[in-house]
Amino acid sequence: MSTNTTTVSAENSKLALTFATHNKWIRLMANNSTKQVTFAHALCGIAAATIEGSMTGWSNSGNELKIPTITFDEAGHIIGHSLKSFYLENFFKTFAIAAQSSAVTNSTGNTTSVVADSVADTFTFATANKWLTIKGANNTVTFGHITSGVTAGSYGLAANETITTLDADNAFEVPYFTVDQAGHITAASTKTVTVPENFTKITVDNADTGTNNLNTTTGTVEANTLIDELHLQTANNWLRLAVSNHTIKIGHKTITPTETTPTVDFNSNTTTFTADEVSWDGAGHISSRAKTTYTLPYGWKVVSVVNNLTAVTGLTAANASATATTPIDTLTITSNNKWLLLAANNKSITIAHALTGNGVISNKGTGSAVTTQYGMKFKVPYISIDEAGHVTSLSDIELTMPSISLSNGTGNVVTSLSLNTTNGAFTETRANIGTLLITEYTIA
Repeated sequence: MSTNTTTVSAENSKLALTFATHNKWIRLMANNSTKQVTFAHALCGIAAATIEGSMTGWSNSGNELKIPTITFDEAGHIIGHSLKSFYLENFFKTFAIAAQSSAVTNSTGNTTSVVADSVADTFTFATANKWLTIKGANNTVTFGHITSGVTAGSYGLAANETITTLDADNAFEVPYFTVDQAGHITAASTKTVTVPENFTKITVDNADTGTNNLNTTTGTVEANTLIDELHLQTANNWLRLAVSNHTIKIGHKTITPTETTPTVDFNSNTTTFTADEVSWDGAGHISSRAKTTYTLPYGWKVVSVVNNLTAVTGLTAANASATATTPIDTLTITSNNKWLLLAANNKSITIAHALTGNGVISNKGTGSAVTTQYGMKFKVPYISIDEAGHVTSLSDIELTMPSISLSNGTGNVVTSLSLNTTNGAFTETRANIGTLLITEYTIA
């Protein structure tokens, strides 16, 4: 209901003024004695109170938040009120950033959930290695990747190059990178690769019928471009060149020489013969040929032996030589006496000393050292020697040592002692000391 300002005037002295309420919220009370009308606001029917919200609990299961609930009527009057409870879940209030990591180790990622443990919990961002940065400012968390210090740009060839393009300076650039443990390029540059000029094609030419000699020379064949062509040529028909499937074969022409087999009978008295003499180089090629006549030296074809089985003559040694007079001469070897025997068998000559014919002669004599004693017997060898000093017979001669005997005289002093050298008998002469005369002395 809107309000207005107006004046109500009485039309006469007996006019009655009536007060009325427009709605339920205004109350009127008239007092006739005091001639007063009292206006009052109607009460809502609830007790006066202070209603405040609160947050209690702080338990892990939820935090209780009490909020007032108020009921209004059409006039905006509070006609009812109560407290409603709300339970808040744990949440992150603070986002912290840990110190930058300096590790260069690998970090294995995972898929997981990070759950707040309380209301107004702290969530921390951390780097696992040095290549990632985290920054917080003005309620904003910024993630970044560190720069490596390398100059950004393109390195190496900007486009494909052909051999023709490269042939201008024979060089091109390739990128050169330094990579850290995470695979980041930390340094970049270019290196120049110089390509040497070379032969990409080799052509062979054969001179099949030429016989000209080629003098060797020392030199160098160099390519003038990156795709130059090299020619291989033969100077005469003794070399052959062949190309097959990227292979060049070099061979010597095969020549089958004419062979002859001349015959020379060296068992005859032929003293000369002719033969071809050839010279060849280090590769086995014949470099010269000549016919040479060879004269055979005189020599012995047959060696015969002659034995003198009865001669006992000696031979005086002398330095001399036996000379053949034909290429197939005969040499005769003769024993000078019966003590040397010769025998020829096939291609060997055997020389032996003749035996005595008495068989094996055993040892003679005592065979060992003997200390002789009087009256003992021992043997000594008896040897027979021929004209050449050979022992022809050997026997024992037995010797007996004589026994010693002593013939004593009478007396108590030996005055003489004599020996019979034939039988080894001693004889002594004795006398009594009182009968002896001392002579040949001088009294001083």
